[in-house]
Amino acid sequence: MEDVKSVDVDDTNQKPHGSPFSSSINADSVVNVNQAFTLEPVEQSAAPIEFVRPKNSETSNFILCNMFYVFFFRFVCRCSPLKDEDIWDVSQSDSSQKNYERVHACWEKRYSRYLDERIEYERQKAANPSAKVKAPSKPGFGYIIFIILGNWRLIIGLILLLGHTMTHLLQPAMEDQLVNALADKKDDPTVRFPWLAGIIMMLSPFIHSSPDIWGKHVLFHFSTKVRAALTTLVFEKTLKLNLASQAGAESGSLLSLLATDSRNIAEQLPDCFHLLWIPVQFFAPFVIIIQRWGWTSIVAFLVLIVMLPMQITLTVALGHALNKFLHWNDQRNQVTEEIITGIRVIKFTGMEEVFHRRIDRIRSNQLKAIFQFSLMTQFLGAFMRILPLMVNGVTMTVYIFWKNVPQYDFKRKVIANLGYLTQMTEPFDEVAELIQSTSLIYIGQRRIRNFMLVRDHQGIQKAAPKNPENAIEITNATLRWSASVVTDMELEDAPPAKAVTEKTPLLSKADKDGSNLPNTSFELTNVNVSMKKGSLTMVVGHVGSGKSSFGSAILGDMDCVEGEVRMEGRPAYCSQAAWIINDTIRGNITFGLPFDEERYRRVVKACALEHDFADLAAGDETAIGERGVNLSGGQKARIQLARAVYSQREVYILDDPLSAVDTHVGKHLMEQCIKGLLKGKTIVLMTNQTHHKKEADQIVVIDKGTATVTQSHDLTDKDNMDYNPPAEPAPAPSPTPIPAQVGTTAALTSKKLIVEEEYMTKGVPWRLYVDYFRALLPLGLLLLLLCLLVFSILLSTFCEYWMGVIGSPSQFELIPFYLKIGGYLLVPIVIFIFLFFRALLSSYAIYRSGKRIHDGMLQRVLHAPISFFDTTPMGRIVNRFTGDMTQIDQMLLTVLMQVLDYWLSLIGNIVVVAVDDVLFLTFAIPILLFFVILLVFYARASRNLLRLESISRSRVLSLYGETCTGTGTTTIRSFEQQDNWTRKFYQMNDDWSIRFMLYQEGKLWSSFYACWIATLYMTGVIAFGWNTMEPEKLGVAINTAMSFSHYGQSLVRQNVDLESRMTSFERVQFYANKIPQETKQDTVAVAPTWPPRGDITFEDVSFRYRSGLDKVLKNVSFKIRGGEKIGICGRTGAGKTSLLYVLFRLVELDPALMSDEMDVTTGLPRHVSQDDLNEGRIVIDDVDISKVELSRLRRSIGIIPQDPTLFTGSIRSNIDLEGTASDEDIWRVLQIVEMEETVRSMGKGLDSDVVDGGRNLSAGQRQLLCFGRAVLNRCRIVVLDEATANVDGETDQKIQKTIREQFKEMTVLVIAHRLNTIMDSDRILVIGAGKVLEFDSPVNLTSNPNSELNKLINKMGQAEE
Repeated sequence: MEDVKSVDVDDTNQKPHGSPFSSSINADSVVNVNQAFTLEPVEQSAAPIEFVRPKNSETSNFILCNMFYVFFFRFVCRCSPLKDEDIWDVSQSDSSQKNYERVHACWEKRYSRYLDERIEYERQKAANPSAKVKAPSKPGFGYIIFIILGNWRLIIGLILLLGHTMTHLLQPAMEDQLVNALADKKDDPTVRFPWLAGIIMMLSPFIHSSPDIWGKHVLFHFSTKVRAALTTLVFEKTLKLNLASQAGAESGSLLSLLATDSRNIAEQLPDCFHLLWIPVQFFAPFVIIIQRWGWTSIVAFLVLIVMLPMQITLTVALGHALNKFLHWNDQRNQVTEEIITGIRVIKFTGMEEVFHRRIDRIRSNQLKAIFQFSLMTQFLGAFMRILPLMVNGVTMTVYIFWKNVPQYDFKRKVIANLGYLTQMTEPFDEVAELIQSTSLIYIGQRRIRNFMLVRDHQGIQKAAPKNPENAIEITNATLRWSASVVTDMELEDAPPAKAVTEKTPLLSKADKDGSNLPNTSFELTNVNVSMKKGSLTMVVGHVGSGKSSFGSAILGDMDCVEGEVRMEGRPAYCSQAAWIINDTIRGNITFGLPFDEERYRRVVKACALEHDFADLAAGDETAIGERGVNLSGGQKARIQLARAVYSQREVYILDDPLSAVDTHVGKHLMEQCIKGLLKGKTIVLMTNQTHHKKEADQIVVIDKGTATVTQSHDLTDKDNMDYNPPAEPAPAPSPTPIPAQVGTTAALTSKKLIVEEEYMTKGVPWRLYVDYFRALLPLGLLLLLLCLLVFSILLSTFCEYWMGVIGSPSQFELIPFYLKIGGYLLVPIVIFIFLFFRALLSSYAIYRSGKRIHDGMLQRVLHAPISFFDTTPMGRIVNRFTGDMTQIDQMLLTVLMQVLDYWLSLIGNIVVVAVDDVLFLTFAIPILLFFVILLVFYARASRNLLRLESISRSRVLSLYGETCTGTGTTTIRSFEQQDNWTRKFYQMNDDWSIRFMLYQEGKLWSSFYACWIATLYMTGVIAFGWNTMEPEKLGVAINTAMSFSHYGQSLVRQNVDLESRMTSFERVQFYANKIPQETKQDTVAVAPTWPPRGDITFEDVSFRYRSGLDKVLKNVSFKIRGGEKIGICGRTGAGKTSLLYVLFRLVELDPALMSDEMDVTTGLPRHVSQDDLNEGRIVIDDVDISKVELSRLRRSIGIIPQDPTLFTGSIRSNIDLEGTASDEDIWRVLQIVEMEETVRSMGKGLDSDVVDGGRNLSAGQRQLLCFGRAVLNRCRIVVLDEATANVDGETDQKIQKTIREQFKEMTVLVIAHRLNTIMDSDRILVIGAGKVLEFDSPVNLTSNPNSELNKLINKMGQAEE
């Protein structure tokens, strides 16, 4: 039946991001359905609020204002949270369309040249196979990115980065002059302050940092252009994809091109340019130190060379650990997504703990990889932490001993030059990260490049048929699916489109029924079919014979290797698996076309949608959820058909739209739509509904790759096709449907069923940090970790301080000069020991917290009520396990420790200076307060911009995911809607670009003003130092002031990064602590054999799915005796499937057990209203099921759902979910359900792979495996929920045979789709409007001419006439 499922949909007033037609829909009046199905505008307030975006301040400001980031103050200096309307539009130079056009023009030239070279290569190889002919290299994106998109601004950016590197050299030189001048002043008080060196030194933080900030400003704009151009290039390419090519790659792999690869390029590109100046950054200070210290400076180089193998070893180990982590992360993400997708089956079977253990096994391996990755990362960090100290210490010692430098000359000859040594080591700290960034960019552009080399869709042949009376002519055609994509976009060289003369490589994954995923080894040979204009041609054949492929061939999705396909007229396409976009019902029907009220009314009536609109509280303005999950299969098929009819095309390719609807509805569609409204159109109808054969002008029979044309009277019901018995009727389309009361609570609920996502606009509360610390380690170990962190920072600070002690004869006079130097050499070793144990302990903390946090969220989600999954998009739930959990796993603790490190280092630097002059604190403390103020202002703006950037990114990914799902690209092309979708993508992508850019600009704004604060600090250090310090102390103070600038800027950025990652932790904690939970009441201990009889009693059962919705069952009472076979039937929406929800306790009847609900406005849980409480109870074998432990109850009832759900794994793991059955039992079950031969032919027997939820099996095979699962469990009560609704007649007969043989002693409830399947039941329960209409034996009901069952039978008989 076509019950509307209780699944959430989006708010109509906030158009779902996946639809490219929201604007056209909003332009029209929102309408209702009344009794005569008239269209009336609703209140004006329902229309979306228009707003004018502000002017782009960055492009309109003077360059000097932009250099000081004046434009960003509007985002910082505000009290209210940022909203979409506060963000200006992207500049024209950064727009997606402009940059795409530039890139596309260049790519087409390079790609065309590659094709010509490839054709010549193929020709030479064919002529001389043994010859060594070099294959042409694939065109890359390097030239396109750097030459076409890069311009003089890119050159300026690189020059500014070089200036950043060179100005760094000024600091030690100016420090040398200041220290020497102060030393001279001690000997001669008349020596004056060196103003030039002093001013340059004071401004050095700004002089050094500003070129880097301005350069990155230019490079962020450049990288935004690159991302915008590449993502648009990928989107446009997707619209041109061959269906077979698209099917060859997982939609997740395609999505990763936008979500991961293009984002990595945009984020990493500005940083990787630093690699160009790494040699300068190393050799420039090295040359200076050679000039000053002579050959002893070679020692610094030797120390680096000696330590290089250790660095390389750690980097390689880090790479291996990262690869392991990513591998297991992919595995976990895949299984998690499958579990969330199949959550209903898991709850029906009570197998939450089984699947929890399945994820735990994968998670355990991932956590080991996380431990290794963390350990290697921190070992490498510890190594780089002591590297400057070791280089300074060893080189300084050799120089002092070789040159015999006295202590009083230490300040003149050593201290200032140590700055050059430190600069030499800085590239080693950066090079590993820069290489990783460059690798990500290379991998990303290569994957996009490989995707762009995929062959395009062949295209619909526009050539007119040779016979002017024909609309379609297929002459001597050999049609073949071709494949050009493999998983992960790692493509091998494949013949280009111009050179297809041989068979192309085949995809490894093919759907055996040939409908959703084309079998790439399949071909139609020697096809000769012509279809006259205005004719109806039916295409029939066995499952997997190629009916869908025949329609795809007409649309150009199959390669016409020989012969020709000609078509005149514009096509409209309805796929077998209905493709529904995330929009309103009306938006799905109009599909980008202007709204014509009269035409729309006729289409809705012809497609039997009037009654559905009346039943839906919001009528045709009801928003449709992801992939149409809140619609039945029949509703989706009819909406898709209405879309085709509304388009007013000349040719209609209809792939089995009648299989998903009941017989009476099918009759209506045939008479009123196909033979009515579409009369005079050319129609190609793929179907197995043979009782409609007399309506066809001709029939094409597909069998074993051949097409035979016959007349309808020459075809028998079971000849060359699967005969489907007539199905139970749906209610007739009523001319006066019940009015939909838009404005009522139910109507509003229908318009907005997807809950808003909770988010923070304020800072992270301290309780979250406490929760995270508790998850890390027990209190004792946590204190030890903090002590290790503090002591390592104290020792580093002590090194800075001790450097001044070494050069001061007056401090610690009893310690000899050389012993002081030895002490300095010893400190880095002690620091490394502390860092070593800190790395071990923190890595274990990451392992422990990762396990506890993930387990807590997984446990909570698996035991959330089904209403939570109905109101929460699957992608949002999966994102908590993928995006947010990955953030916590990889970097949260590392960033947290870095922030603590920076704070302690800042304080330590101040202490080093204040030790010699306490008054310095009066200056330093306000400087710290300035940093705090800057941090607070920036953090607030950054949170808001990050939130808006995430939302805009989700819109782009949602639109792209919708496009490349199912038959999206084929449908868009057939309706010629590419331009509409591209324009929508331009807008969404530009919104993403400007928000991404502003978020990055925020980082630069904070760095810019942090360097001014550091400049102020440096000024204070020099001013205090000149008047109160010894020369050697001034040198140390200046060095610490340089570090202060670095730590200050890093602290501001990292603190915001910490808040961002803590936001991920908060989102995970929200799921782990606050989402509603099913109540696991266990007040009655039942025997292991319960239920022994299988008696079922419903007592006054009334319930609604959620607050605000109408009751779906109303005072339902009946009793079923153990062992009875009960058929359940009724009209669409009668409440048949609702019986299962209360039987399996997916919805609780006991008010004390009812779970909280998610508020659709706030996204937070709320209690159920007292007015919406459920009533009644269900008793099984004298036990109230609300008293039985939940999973125990569900495992006691077997279910075979309408949509067969399998999970990635093996045949064994899908039949035996708990893993307790023997191989013999499983083979026996496979034999019973007639799947033994199929499984043995798969090669690995019970270990044969089930991939992607069973895509390598036909729908019938998946259904039989689900039957096998129920047979193996041997439950006393078995429920069949329209289990044969979507299978062919042959599979239906197998299922009915299994029911009669295997379930003869069990209580069986059959929710019927076809009345003939329940006529042999002991009794039949007829449900209507949520009430029991009648419950009696088939004989008694059929003997009563006024019975509801007879009314259904009579309607079916009329449909068959």
